[in-house]
Amino acid sequence: MLIMPAAQEYSDEFRQRAVRMVLDGRPEAGGQLEAIERVADQLTVAPQTLQQWVEQAGAKETSESSDATPPAEPDTYEEGLLLVQRGELDKAETLWRTAAEAGNTDAATGLGRLLVQRGELAEAEAWWRTAAKTGNIDAANYLGLQLVQRGELDEAETWWRSTAEAGNIAAATVLGVLLVQRGELDEAETWWRSAAHAGNTTAAFNLGLLLKRRGDFDGAARWSRAAAEAGNADAANNLGLVLEERGELDEAVAWYHTAADAGHATAAYNLGLLLKQRGEHDEAATWYRTAAEAGNASAANNFAVLLEQRGDVDEAATWYRTAAEAGNSNAANNLGVLLARRGELDEARAWYRTAADAGHTTAANNLRILLGPERS
Repeated sequence: MLIMPAAQEYSDEFRQRAVRMVLDGRPEAGGQLEAIERVADQLTVAPQTLQQWVEQAGAKETSESSDATPPAEPDTYEEGLLLVQRGELDKAETLWRTAAEAGNTDAATGLGRLLVQRGELAEAEAWWRTAAKTGNIDAANYLGLQLVQRGELDEAETWWRSTAEAGNIAAATVLGVLLVQRGELDEAETWWRSAAHAGNTTAAFNLGLLLKRRGDFDGAARWSRAAAEAGNADAANNLGLVLEERGELDEAVAWYHTAADAGHATAAYNLGLLLKQRGEHDEAATWYRTAAEAGNASAANNFAVLLEQRGDVDEAATWYRTAAEAGNSNAANNLGVLLARRGELDEARAWYRTAADAGHTTAANNLRILLGPERS
């Protein structure tokens, strides 16, 4: 699945402000790590990414001369961000609204975000349009996202293209997503390459997906690896798929592990599949269970198969039922088989029918056998 990032994620100005929020919030939060966690949650930034920004800013500050000018006081927009961080949303809105009415486009952008949280989408759009028309890139990106949600793709493309052409990598990334949805894969690849080369991990992940789809496994591995090494669990899973397809199974296992350890249920399932193929059934069962407990119906079915092979029939039935109730027709058929062996024919018949109605031919045949003369 392609990922569309938040519009503020890669703005240099946004990074600087986020770092200042961390530094200003350290006393109240009780330390730098705590402030990073709080600000990351508030601004929807990965904590490890924000920590990297803070470390880079610290290195830069250390390298400056001792007689450097003192830092400037926070501007109106930054003051509003601090108020939002403290939960004082009404004060932030008043501050930003006053500044926005006076022509401050950053304040207008922040005001729009607050209004969206309150469900006031029309007014948010109005403020973003005002700011975007005067060149505020973040406002243009937010406006594009809102237009996409309304299905107004042409206008969204116009705004994102203008900011992408001005060098904004976040806009280039979301523009690529829109272009893929329209089938314009070559241009999407061009924009994602540009953003990925500039360090955008979401673009790198999306580019890896696209290249895999187009059969360029070397390119897919390169860009999936870049995003995975930056902490993107989706990319780590995709890299595992590419490596597995290339026969590099040990490294595929390692990347599936990385993604699964980060809570990626599909990676846990893929890891289970690969481990089972290698005969490592106990560890495969562990990862199937992990994925199944996260809601992966295919993993639940596969876990049940292993349990049944071990003789754990009751628990196998439980997991078959879980997967079947989630719509997995293989599990519905397998549950029917298990129930039929236990003599529970009425329920077996019901699950065979469920699977057969979903197009499962083996279940349909099992149902005919079970019904016998009754099928007429």
